[in-house]
Amino acid sequence: MSERGDLITFRGASDGLALNGTMNLSAAILQAAVASIRIPRGGVLKVCGWRISGAQATIDINHKKTLLGAAVPISTTSFNPTLDSSIHVEKRKPIVIPSIIGEESVTISWTQGVAALTYIDVDIEIVTPA
Repeated sequence: MSERGDLITFRGASDGLALNGTMNLSAAILQAAVASIRIPRGGVLKVCGWRISGAQATIDINHKKTLLGAAVPISTTSFNPTLDSSIHVEKRKPIVIPSIIGEESVTISWTQGVAALTYIDVDIEIVTPA
């Protein structure tokens, strides 16, 4: 696909109460937070980069191939605030996830040893078919 989509920054946070879970994501174009980003049929989702701050956590960017399927990690980042105040990951070559049947989606999950707030901003480009 040679078309370009819009670059959207999704923001999420751990809940500060549980040791693991799926982040609810918000963006300026959304009226409410979402637990997953669904890829339009025939489209492509590109994860261009992310920034993590807050408490120590392991963040997974997950791919689900069907609505009821299991989320499979496609990228894992371990964040330790005692080493870095934040992590910035910019992908020169983005993570590309195509959609064939229109049920594919992306979720972001976290795992922590001690429940606390961890924040993430994810830059995503969604290219829809013409």
